[in-house]
Amino acid sequence: MGGLFSHVFEIQIKETDIGMKREFSGTLSEFYDLVIQNRGRVVMITGAGISSKSLPTFRSRDHSGLWDVLSAPILSKSQFYQNPLPSWRIAANVRNLQIRKVLEPSLAHKVIHQLVIDGYVSTILTQNCDSLHTFHDAFDSKIVELHGSIGDFGDCETCHAKKPVDTLMILEKDESPRCPTCNSVLKPPVAFFEEKIPRSIREAAYSAMSNCDILVLVGTYCAVDPVLSLAEAAKRNGTILVEINPETTQGTAFMDISLRGTADSIFEELATMLYPGKEF
Repeated sequence: MGGLFSHVFEIQIKETDIGMKREFSGTLSEFYDLVIQNRGRVVMITGAGISSKSLPTFRSRDHSGLWDVLSAPILSKSQFYQNPLPSWRIAANVRNLQIRKVLEPSLAHKVIHQLVIDGYVSTILTQNCDSLHTFHDAFDSKIVELHGSIGDFGDCETCHAKKPVDTLMILEKDESPRCPTCNSVLKPPVAFFEEKIPRSIREAAYSAMSNCDILVLVGTYCAVDPVLSLAEAAKRNGTILVEINPETTQGTAFMDISLRGTADSIFEELATMLYPGKEF
C-alpha cells in the first residue's frame, strides 16, 4: 500500500529556482553511471509502484488506485472517527497478507537492498506502509517509513499510547478495534490525509538528504508531502533527480532523468549491469 493518508499538493518550481540545467539523455546506462559515480550519496524514495504486484497503487492515471476508488473523506483524518472501519479494513487486509506470506518483497526491493548493502544507496525513504523494506533487521537504520507502517497495533489518541490489535478479528467481526483502557476507537499507525508527519520522521528524512547527490523516485506519483518538499529542496540544491515509473507523474517536469517502466523491469536491467549472473 502506498503512501496512505497525507495531504496532496501541487508543486511549482520556476526555472530560475533550480540553477543551471543539466543535460541528460535519459537512458538506463546513464542512470547506471550516476549510481557508480555517486556511491554512498544516492537516496531512494519509494512509493506504491514498487509493491504493485502485490498491492494496488494509491493513485494512477487510469483512476484504478486506492485513492481513486475510495472517496477522499473516508481516508481523511478529519473524517476518520466518523467512519473508521474502511481504513481498518485496508490495514487488516494488508496485515493478513503479510502474515500469510502473500505479501513479499519484489525484485526491485531486493535489488535496492543489495545497493544498500554494497554502499551505493545510503538511505531508503518510503511512502509505503507495507513494511516490505524491513524484511531484514540490518536495514532498519537505513529506512525511513514516511507514513508509518501497518502492524499488530493501533494508536490511541486519548491515552497517547500504542495498543495491541487483532487484525484478523477486525476482518471476522467487521468492527474497528478499541482501546482496552479507555474504549476509544484506535487509529491505524499510519499518516492520514490532513495529518502532519511526525517531526522525528521529517528530521530523519531531511538528514538523509543532507549528503544526497542523486535522488531516485521509484513508483511514486510525486503528489504528496513530504515527498514533494524533499524533491523540491533537492532540486534547488542541485541534486540530480531520477524518476522510475511506467507513466508520467506530477514530478516528471522537473526530473533530470525519467525511466519509463515498472520498478521490477528497470531494476532487473540495472542488476544485470551491476551484478551480472546474480539472481534476485
